[in-house]
Formats: sequence, C-alpha cells, structure tokens
Amino acid sequence: MAGVCLKRSAHIIFGVGSSLLIGIFMPLTYSFILIISGVLGSLFPDLDLRYRHRILLHNILMLIISSMLTGFLLLYLGFSRIFSAYFSAGFFMGYMSHLMGDLLTYRGVALLYPFSRKMFKIPIGSSESTLVNLLGYLIGILFIAIYIFSKIRS
Repeated sequence: MAGVCLKRSAHIIFGVGSSLLIGIFMPLTYSFILIISGVLGSLFPDLDLRYRHRILLHNILMLIISSMLTGFLLLYLGFSRIFSAYFSAGFFMGYMSHLMGDLLTYRGVALLYPFSRKMFKIPIGSSESTLVNLLGYLIGILFIAIYIFSKIRS
C-alpha cells in the first residue's frame, strides 16, 4: 500500500538499532536475539495494513500486550527465561521504534487506542518522504554505532 507507511527497511534499521540499545547492558552473546526480535517488532505493527491501519496495532496498549505475549509464548514453547526476556525486550524496542517512526508522518498514530482515536503526530513529512525515511535510517545507524562502540570499549 503505497503512501501509507514508512519503507520497511527504514522501520527495520530503526528497530534493530533501538533493540541493540538495550544490548549495551547485556552480554554480546545475546546480540543475535536482539537483532531478530528488533526486526520482528519493527514489522509487527504493519500487520494491520488492510484493516484499521495505524489504529489497531499502532498504540501503546498493543505494544505492551504483544511484547508480553511474545515473552510468555516463548516460555510456553520451552525457551529459557533469559532468552524469552531478551527477545521480548528486543521486540518491544523494535515495536516502539515503529510507532515513533510513524509518529513523524502527517497521518500520525492512534497511540491511546482503544481509549481514544486521536491521531498523535510530530509531522515532518509524509510516509513516503525522503526526510522521514532518512531520519529512520540515520537514527537506527546511530544506535547501532553506539552499540558497537560500547562493545569495543568493554
């Protein structure tokens, strides 16, 4: 659906960078978990593309519920507590970065849904805007660089 959401690649880079920020405080061995969960979290909100886009999954309540359910599902499937916690945290950060990216568009997001349908936004461009997408890439790359330098220094 052209013109409705940021480029997936911008969401992914921003999501991976955001999830790796919490990796600064974790052992290097968990980086892969954070990368995978950051990617999945950054893409998850767009599952509502065909039905009530930027409302149903683009809100704080679904951010919290889906992140918690992800952790509980992994525990139920037999994954360790530490794996489930790190995966859930990375998913949360990826998801949150998606909401932040879409917040920068003219359309905004319904952050308080189902309590309010008000669209929150800090409009700097359309979802197809080079500026908005470039900002997603740059912030994500900055976060990844911060993560890498933190691991080099330790």
